[in-house]
Amino acid sequence: MFALLNDFNHTGYDRDPAAILCDFVDGLLEESAGGEDLLLELHLLPEQVNRSKSRRFGRPEPSEGQDKSLPTLGFIPNWSVRQARSSLSQVSPDAAQPAVIIPGSRVHRLRLRSPNLGHWTQVVRELRQVDATKAIGTDIDRLSWEGYSFSKVVETQNLAVAATTAPIGWDGRGTFSELVTSPYLAFRRLRFVRFWAETVQDSVAFLNQFTSNESLYGSDAFTFSLSGLPAPRDLTDAMRDIRSGSLTVEQAHNRYFFPKYATRRVASADGGEQS
Repeated sequence: MFALLNDFNHTGYDRDPAAILCDFVDGLLEESAGGEDLLLELHLLPEQVNRSKSRRFGRPEPSEGQDKSLPTLGFIPNWSVRQARSSLSQVSPDAAQPAVIIPGSRVHRLRLRSPNLGHWTQVVRELRQVDATKAIGTDIDRLSWEGYSFSKVVETQNLAVAATTAPIGWDGRGTFSELVTSPYLAFRRLRFVRFWAETVQDSVAFLNQFTSNESLYGSDAFTFSLSGLPAPRDLTDAMRDIRSGSLTVEQAHNRYFFPKYATRRVASADGGEQS
């Protein structure tokens, strides 16, 4: 997987596969904010492409000991693309550099599943509108107005964030946590975990299409799977249960947000116990 995603910026992640996967998912969310696909180019490291050396366009050299023939997925920002019938024309941020033609056979697309894509783009669009009104609502000149309540303005803005982020369940980094009940907040967090889990699942399934491809990897073809992530169906059931009262907030926290692992004791050779 590190070889496949060699073009992604994962400096400092060492060899942590979860970190590089999260970086990939972040790229998917960033590109999907405007309803777009995540565009990727499948290429081989030895190929020479005339691009500038920016973070988004630079193609890193293979790391020491890495097979130079392994295929990699390169990120293609949507803002840089001009669509054509059988290829993409990628414009360089450097005006002196010519556009790069990428054959359609090397272009692959990943997008959020429905209805997550629609919910995500709606949330991003409306959050921008809320942010725009915050600048108006906190105008210092208004503090001297008769009957003007700054605390009420902030409360209204926080409730606007709560309503805007409801489709995906994000809690606005605790923006409105004091204005809602704890069961409702847990319900929303379950929804957000489900949104994230489904996005990660889709990304893993997409990447497995390449790593399991024997024409690309030969006998080294493989797939990887997730562990420790709650199943979306279980999260949906938990959302129903917390609304009905059959699942408590504490149970939701311990099971889905901060799972507690029981300590297992085993007998040691000298007859004692080890944790």
